[in-house]
Amino acid sequence: MTAMRLTLLTLLCGCQPASVARMDEGRSAKLSIDSFAEVRRDAERGTVIFARSENLAREIQGSSIYSSLAAREDFAAMAIYFLDAYRADMRLRDPGNELVSNGVKTDQLGFRQVRFRQVYRGLSVVDCELLVQFGPGGELQLVQGGYAPTPDLVDIVPKLSTAKAVELVATRLGRDAKVDSPQIVVFADSVGRPRLAYQIHIGQGAPGGLRLLLDANDGTELRRTPTSYPAKLDESSQLRD
Repeated sequence: MTAMRLTLLTLLCGCQPASVARMDEGRSAKLSIDSFAEVRRDAERGTVIFARSENLAREIQGSSIYSSLAAREDFAAMAIYFLDAYRADMRLRDPGNELVSNGVKTDQLGFRQVRFRQVYRGLSVVDCELLVQFGPGGELQLVQGGYAPTPDLVDIVPKLSTAKAVELVATRLGRDAKVDSPQIVVFADSVGRPRLAYQIHIGQGAPGGLRLLLDANDGTELRRTPTSYPAKLDESSQLRD
């Protein structure tokens, strides 16, 4: 059981977390959001990229835990509780331990959006995020984003040293390339297969800046993307379209 779930159950229930976890395990196995919501999945990964309904939490809102969280307007914890209940649909083994909230944003109409980034054993899963939106009345209405099924990496210790990774980048891009310190991350390909990787920024913030992802075991280049992008559209307006 995750630390977050343990804390929630202990504070809200005043009971032994294990007994509640067993109750949730039995109930979660029977839940499917496809039966009452509009759901779209990534064709290759099988993950939920879009789910919408007037109230996605309709099957769990009677839970004393969810009700307590709603009364406190703890939207991040409500989102995690929902995602945990539907973890089989989401293809996430333990959302409370795999998703880290970047905070709750409220727009002028009262819509609240909780943004999560995906992690695995403390490492960021690059380019994987999930948004959960609540309506003005607190109804959980929308889940959307792009993420990977729970990675399954036995070893998260790279075989390639940091110095060797920097040397490979310098060899490929030129010795004058301004290379930031590599960061160990998890990279999931288009079908969700995980690989341990180095994330390396070159000339970050400058014209022509790049972000490279190298396999942390053999140095293979996995992805190369520019680090200069046009301004983003307002998130809340995108979510309600």
